[in-house]
Amino acid sequence: MHKRTAIVTIMFILLFVVLVTGYYFLNVQKAHEKFTLGQNLTEEQKQEAISIALKDSKVKSEIGNNKYNITGVEVLGIGTESSNITYYPTVMIRLGDDPSFGRGIFAYVDLYNRTVADIGNPYYGPIPVKNSTT
Repeated sequence: MHKRTAIVTIMFILLFVVLVTGYYFLNVQKAHEKFTLGQNLTEEQKQEAISIALKDSKVKSEIGNNKYNITGVEVLGIGTESSNITYYPTVMIRLGDDPSFGRGIFAYVDLYNRTVADIGNPYYGPIPVKNSTT
């Protein structure tokens, strides 16, 4: 009787370990999701990227006391060679009051590590506005 109870207990423990391990690896794989250029992001991913970007000290420093507007969140890449490009959800921030011209920054957000991986060089000129016509 004790032997049977021990075997059943060990089987339940093993089953529990297998389930927990499987759940962990599925979530880690999902968390390390590779993004591709132009990939559609969920609203949750967009909001998380915005939240992470606006809490980042470098982004805060770039914004300073300026008024700003989030013009979009899209997957864009950074890198020096075509084989070495990493794609991140990118928060596009326009600084200033003019909706069509001003200083802007791109915050490349690493959703897994909840950090800003890089900030695109601030630039001056027209800011990309979705659904605009030229």
